[in-house]
Amino acid sequence: MGDATQSWFVTLPDGRTLGPVSAEQMHEAASRGQIPPNALVRRGDWPEPRLQSEFISGSAASEPSYLQQAVRNPIGTYFFGPKLREYERQGDAISPVRRRRVFLRWVILLAVMPLLAIVLPLASGAIRGDWNLAGGGVLLALFAFLWPAFFFLFGMLMYAGAWFEWQWFFRSRTMRHARGMFGDSGARSFYLIFGRVLMVGGAMFSLGSSLLIASGIMFGDAGPRNAAGNGPPARQRIRVAEQSVEQTRQLFEQNARPLAELARQMSDLRQRIERSPNDLKLREELTRVESRTPKLYADYRLFRDQWRQQVERLRVAVDAEGADSNVLDENRETPPELDFPESLVVAETDRFPVAEVRQATGKLANARRMVERIQAEPNGMPAA
Repeated sequence: MGDATQSWFVTLPDGRTLGPVSAEQMHEAASRGQIPPNALVRRGDWPEPRLQSEFISGSAASEPSYLQQAVRNPIGTYFFGPKLREYERQGDAISPVRRRRVFLRWVILLAVMPLLAIVLPLASGAIRGDWNLAGGGVLLALFAFLWPAFFFLFGMLMYAGAWFEWQWFFRSRTMRHARGMFGDSGARSFYLIFGRVLMVGGAMFSLGSSLLIASGIMFGDAGPRNAAGNGPPARQRIRVAEQSVEQTRQLFEQNARPLAELARQMSDLRQRIERSPNDLKLREELTRVESRTPKLYADYRLFRDQWRQQVERLRVAVDAEGADSNVLDENRETPPELDFPESLVVAETDRFPVAEVRQATGKLANARRMVERIQAEPNGMPAA
């Protein structure tokens, strides 16, 4: 009897005081009528005794009623919940194994929800032949699953607490409010029903979102049918051709940029050579740049031709379907900054002969020095 909340005392009308006794003993004595209604009942932590008739169901082991506690201390009752006796299990005929099996059905339903959010859009995209659209549908369906999953888990927690009759759940403030208003059985039934409503609603919303997204992928029409009366499959073929054009265009631009840089360097060097025509260093640099041009231009021409072939295939597909294509309009012409003529490649025979000029210049310099030495000697001949 060390715990004051479990020590009970009874003061009979003749002045005798009985106790301390346990809550179970007090409850049993009250149910047998051994405690008269005008007897005073006091728990160890109560400041003063109270009439036995003030308690719920006339039980001396009960707390004051929910209404009485709310009237006496409305703020404390609202924020901290009413003081109630320990929850007693309903003791129904459902075995623990049966309870776990029933609850497992809800767990399976929770696992099926994200699975359908993945499978349904993927199946629709596979049937339509658009995996990019299917991937986007999966992401959208999983995003739409998050909110229903939150409500489903919240409802599952309430349902599990009431279904398995967890003591910590029935001691919670919200559950004590429900027990005070509806009684133990009514509060348990309320949370079982409310938990089912949240779980079923979340599952229906998630399944409906997945079906709606899958239907949009399957039967959605991105635009009006073309002049030939063809629907999404025809536009899908055009889309595949457009993707090929975009991919080859990207490769073409990647290989054209180095050539564009060389063309800029060649133009700059030629302008500087015009200002200094006798500067062999500039001419040697120009020759070095020109020697790199043939290989880069060969790669440039290869990817340019591949890109133009894909553009032509797209044009044929668009004309055959009587449709429009923005990608085709953007790729009909080669961008001016990436259009290089074959004259950009300077043949080796047409390049400035820097080595020969250096050799001839060296010979000329030696001859000049020889003439200067001859002229410097008195007899007109250089000394041996």
